[in-house]
Amino acid sequence: MQFIDVCLDRVRIPWPGGAIKVNLALISPIILIPLTILLAAQGLMTTIVVGALVPILGILFYVVFLKHHPESNFFSSCFWTTCGFLIWMFEYMVMAYREVLFSENFALLLLIAVALYFYSRVKGNPGILGHPKQRQIKHKGEATPKEGIGEDFQTSENASSGMWCNICKIEKGQRVGHCRICNVCIDERDHHCVWINQCIGANNHRSFVLCLFFFILAVSYGAHLTLTTVCIPEMYFDYFLLPADCEYVYSDTHNSMCFVSGLLAVAIAILAGILLLQQIFLISQNRTWLEARHAGLARCWLFNAKSISSYGCWRNCWNFWFRASSGNYITNMDV
Repeated sequence: MQFIDVCLDRVRIPWPGGAIKVNLALISPIILIPLTILLAAQGLMTTIVVGALVPILGILFYVVFLKHHPESNFFSSCFWTTCGFLIWMFEYMVMAYREVLFSENFALLLLIAVALYFYSRVKGNPGILGHPKQRQIKHKGEATPKEGIGEDFQTSENASSGMWCNICKIEKGQRVGHCRICNVCIDERDHHCVWINQCIGANNHRSFVLCLFFFILAVSYGAHLTLTTVCIPEMYFDYFLLPADCEYVYSDTHNSMCFVSGLLAVAIAILAGILLLQQIFLISQNRTWLEARHAGLARCWLFNAKSISSYGCWRNCWNFWFRASSGNYITNMDV
């Protein structure tokens, strides 16, 4: 890993004021994703091979690099590059067929706008309770406490029970987790989403689920419009169109790229749908993903009454959607 770090550090662009370091994790997806889609569009066999290799290479990259550099924005760059490219493909190439109605395109753009609105809410304060810099500001100008005299009310009891954060120097509640990427303690921390580079906690969890829901609707609807445009569709129940004959999708590059983009959108919708079902599953138990990992999958069945924080499925769901936020969170302005 040290060799890779040195090589990445040496990638710089000459500049009059000094060489500028190139962030390959940010830039590489902008180049690789369009090229990958173009490669997959060369034929049916290349579509299958690329579709099989991309997940394997992604997992390999995570194990080799991102596991040691969790702060990398590679996956978030992949997410935004893919979304931007799919939108461009639809508006510039799929709409060129003149088969998608204005109302259909407007509905798709409206779903995207709603998803972006909830995304903006997700990028807010996730529920920060502790920050290392907060301690520095709090003690600024004060006499430094003597070593070993419980500077931050740390006791052997809460330290041994995991109720103490040695980084933020605060006593944590049972449902507070420290994110080593964001370097803060977060109330009811669920997970750190690498795709949007944001922690999910008590203050933005609802917005995350709603963003995920509308994102799935937008991607699924875009995939449906794309595939029913490039393939010969068939009407079902006198109302619903589905692609029926895709025999000639590889007849030219324009068709094949639209087709591959549609397949990519379907794959993204399926993966995001699995994540949404997981979130609903955990919400019904009043568990976070972090708590589920600690408890073990065998103890996380639906409607599990043995969950310490569970009040029953329906009350858990009600509390999640309608419980008021505590609002007692620190912000970046505080630190």
